[in-house]
Amino acid sequence: MNYFKNIFLNQNPKNLQIRYSLLFMLLLIVISVFYGYHEILFFPPQSIHVWRQCDCTSMALMYAEHGMRFFRPEMHNLHADGQTTGYAVGEFPIIYYFVALLYKLFGHHDFLFRATNLFIFFTGLFVMFKLIYLVSKDYFYAIFFPLLLFSSPLLVYYANNFLPEVPSLGLTLIGWYFFFKMRRQYRPQYLYLSTFFFTMATLIKVSSGISMVLVFGLLFLESTNSTTFNKEKKIFRQSLAAYLGFFAGFILVTAWYLFAIKYNQSHSTIYFRTGIVGFWQTNAKEAEAVSRIFWNNWKFFIFNDSVYFLLGVFLLVVFFIGKSKLHILINLLTIIGIAAFVALWYGLLFQHDYYFAPLLILAALLFISFSETGNTRFPKIFHHPALKIAFSVILIINVIYASDKISDRYNEFPKNENRVELYDIQGFLDSLHIEKDAKIICTPDPSPNHMLYLLNRQGWSDLYGMNTDSLKISDHIRHGAKYLFVYDSIPDANRALDSFTDELIGEKGMVQVYKLKGLKR
Repeated sequence: MNYFKNIFLNQNPKNLQIRYSLLFMLLLIVISVFYGYHEILFFPPQSIHVWRQCDCTSMALMYAEHGMRFFRPEMHNLHADGQTTGYAVGEFPIIYYFVALLYKLFGHHDFLFRATNLFIFFTGLFVMFKLIYLVSKDYFYAIFFPLLLFSSPLLVYYANNFLPEVPSLGLTLIGWYFFFKMRRQYRPQYLYLSTFFFTMATLIKVSSGISMVLVFGLLFLESTNSTTFNKEKKIFRQSLAAYLGFFAGFILVTAWYLFAIKYNQSHSTIYFRTGIVGFWQTNAKEAEAVSRIFWNNWKFFIFNDSVYFLLGVFLLVVFFIGKSKLHILINLLTIIGIAAFVALWYGLLFQHDYYFAPLLILAALLFISFSETGNTRFPKIFHHPALKIAFSVILIINVIYASDKISDRYNEFPKNENRVELYDIQGFLDSLHIEKDAKIICTPDPSPNHMLYLLNRQGWSDLYGMNTDSLKISDHIRHGAKYLFVYDSIPDANRALDSFTDELIGEKGMVQVYKLKGLKR
């Protein structure tokens, strides 16, 4: 009891830090509840990009139920090896593997996956809270800026989700925290931890490699005496150790993506893109479509206009008032890195708003740079209560804005597209005596894994037109397909399936299950 009294009554710096840390976590929880996280946490994959969500959940579940072989990732959809296996991989599957371990311990529950990604991102926000206090010496800004980042509808939607982009951003924030700790007080462990987290973030999403390459560039400039960043003290005091750490990181990242390319080639699958689709590879119509959807849709889902205004002001302050070479270079090189990423993957941006999530590291870095600049260059204005009140109003506006956007995403998405009647269907499958290893065909489902994942059976969806003609369907049956699952009705493009259905063996709401005819020899 005395310990808690000291925390809340004693004014020493350590107790203040604990109090404000608890306040930050409390506000994070309150805002999360306002966003509906306490309900969303228990949602199966659904809404926008349910296709990609089910790729992630499928891979984790296949790990858990098929031997936990890390270097043999696979999905439910049998699209590889001549449509006989589900082997395929993209990003480093460490999160999927960890979630699979949780499934082994606690059973298969989607909330375990969402909670894992959310925990990583929240850890990133918490270290951002600590970092901004480190450079600003003001707990208001330490709380305000991470919460402002958490008001991005893009991050709010994908943080409590299954995709790896936002966890990768969280790991990048942790890497920057240890970098700035090393800048303030050099310790070898800060260097190793910073390099480790940057490497992990890049393994999970290559776009997070912008920060890793940037910090390596700072190391090169400082070690060659091209410039100094930290007055008399060097940031990287053990240049050789830093180089070895970064080279090890680059080797790991390169090795993984070479493995992924070789793995996909060996299984004859092109589902996961492991190469670039640059701006120069798109035609004028495609390029215009990407530009149009960004300015008309995604721009408003990344941030509210008020945050874009603040970011513009902060950029001008950092570049023209702060005049810190370190902060100018960090933000300038990040902007260049983002421009390079957009140019190299421009052809894939049309349908993938989540590609922008790791790029919001720029916003976090501007918040950090502005906090240090304000504290050192114009402290009276920076710490003035009037400015803090204005920022508080902006935060409230943006939290409400994000809440509305997330509500739209979940409530306006057609429920039929979510395949809601497949959410609790395992008991129905057991009543039909459909074995766990039975192979199935699902229609209509243009995605690879949506219906297959919810049914937790391997097989074939409508991906790549797999069910459009008799020869393809015959191949599925030859490779073990026993049942056809129809959600609502068979689409006209797949009428070839009619001649292969033997009998209707079960029906549940909009779901019909047919036994497939065997092939005559």
